[in-house]
Amino acid sequence: MNVKEKGGNIMIHYNEKIMDATKRMSQETLKKSMNRVTKFTHPSKKVSRIGSKIGMAIGILLIIISVFGILLGRKWGIGSCLAGITSIISNIINLKKNK
Repeated sequence: MNVKEKGGNIMIHYNEKIMDATKRMSQETLKKSMNRVTKFTHPSKKVSRIGSKIGMAIGILLIIISVFGILLGRKWGIGSCLAGITSIISNIINLKKNK
């Protein structure tokens, strides 16, 4: 084996070590990212419950506003009522799901 071949083998081994280290770091970073995504997209039950209660309050407010809109003969009254009802139903379902 001459010096050129020996140097080539050393570089191949060195490149393999670098590729393994890079692969390990990439997998660790991806795993941390996925854990963070899961944490943000699936809040705790306490946070979910608070959010649902706030959503229900907003839904009730939309229904109250829609009553005034309907009494005044405004078109947005019906839309506001539908949005309020949808919000309340959605948040009730979420509360029941998270019990």
